[in-house]
Amino acid sequence: VLTIVTLCIAFCWYFTKTPLGRINVGIRENDQRAAFVGFNVYMTKFVVYLVCAFFCGIAGALASTFSEFASTSMMSMAASGDILITTFVGGKSVFWGPVLGAVFLTYLNDTLSSVTEHWVLVKGTIFIVLVMYAPEGISGLLLTVKNQIYNRLKQKRTKQDG
Repeated sequence: VLTIVTLCIAFCWYFTKTPLGRINVGIRENDQRAAFVGFNVYMTKFVVYLVCAFFCGIAGALASTFSEFASTSMMSMAASGDILITTFVGGKSVFWGPVLGAVFLTYLNDTLSSVTEHWVLVKGTIFIVLVMYAPEGISGLLLTVKNQIYNRLKQKRTKQDG
């Protein structure tokens, strides 16, 4: 399972570096501007939805293989909500954000579910706090901290040189 997930992530990373992937990022940021420049927004979105459907099929196959059972409860609103929460917690503006969110929330679910039966409430509270105070998610928070450290080191070097 880990091999297939790694291959899927590698393909998605490669896809973002292709011309179609860069057009997709432009459409995500401002679809009207992309259309004005001359890109076919609807066809690009259609192709991206096909790629997403392909990965949804792989995810469904892996989930049913992992749980050795497939049921309609796997397609509940709670499951869809978990995917959205994972994306928001990790951060949608950075490629690794949703992956980071998935790792964080999986660890959180495993840890909290063994400690308390109200772990969903704790997860929801963490989600609300992150949305309020770190709207770019964990990845945006980490990038902000990294940039602050970089700027402080740069200022120290400038003071030492001056």
